[in-house]
Amino acid sequence: MTKQNDIITPEGYFDGLKQRLGSIPSREAATPGVTFVRVLKPALAYAASLALLVFLGNRILSHTAAPAQPELTTDELVAYLQEENVSLEQIYCYYEENY
Repeated sequence: MTKQNDIITPEGYFDGLKQRLGSIPSREAATPGVTFVRVLKPALAYAASLALLVFLGNRILSHTAAPAQPELTTDELVAYLQEENVSLEQIYCYYEENY
């Protein structure tokens, strides 16, 4: 079996093809210019992602940090020890055992 080419070109089609292609006005590819928006858009995306990372990191770290212990004044501490009837001897013994 031999293959037969069923496509037929008109007489002299390829003879004038070069001239016809040359007569078609060439279109220059539109090159997008550098605009303020084109430069600013990636910078804003980078800044937004960085801000999001800082915000999420702060939220995570603030929830995992130990809660702050309330500060006791000397007067509050003395009042507590008096209410609990803690003697100086007990305080000294505790201090010697732990420090």
